[in-house]
Amino acid sequence: QTISSSSLSMLQMLPTSLTMDIGGVTLALYHGAPWDHLEGRVYPDFGDWERFNEVAADIILMGHTHYSFTKVHGDKMIINPGSVGQARDRSGAACFAVLDLEARLVQHNRVPFDSQKLIEDAKQHDPDVPYLVEVLTRK
Repeated sequence: QTISSSSLSMLQMLPTSLTMDIGGVTLALYHGAPWDHLEGRVYPDFGDWERFNEVAADIILMGHTHYSFTKVHGDKMIINPGSVGQARDRSGAACFAVLDLEARLVQHNRVPFDSQKLIEDAKQHDPDVPYLVEVLTRK
């Protein structure tokens, strides 16, 4: 309701996935999952890692669930860096990952932050959708 039509048009033109090669390493990036680019969910306890064998990439980066993890499956590394503002792992911290492509190492980081401003904003803008407030206040 508050985004401009030009901003909305720009967002709609963005790709739903991206594959790139950096220094001989192929990365595939998705908001969701390879089989559902926007809404697919892969949690740390996902049970069908074989599905990733179909992805033509060495490293697969995903988000959407806001759960931070790294899984090595065969010759593939599957990474979710978590979420800077809405981590779901009850850490109460901003989560992000640093990927060293040469060494093929991932460092997951958590930085504490005061979520009170975000909680107040969520209460103001989404009073009928309390989920975000619940996520940010649970321990």
